[in-house]
Amino acid sequence: MRTNVIVSDREPEDELVDLAAENQNDLIVMETSIRPTSRRAFLGHTSEYIIRNADSAVAVVSST
Repeated sequence: MRTNVIVSDREPEDELVDLAAENQNDLIVMETSIRPTSRRAFLGHTSEYIIRNADSAVAVVSST
């Protein structure tokens, strides 16, 4: 069982979602910066894609 995976890609979101499904992960934990927008916090395109497409739960940690 792998606990840490490094994905080196310009657009890693598809690979991360696929890896989580392949390994039957229950949880994906991501660190991101919150970007203010007009109506809601924006987590970034990669984070938003993973949140919408992952079968497992996603926890997002931010220091901002």
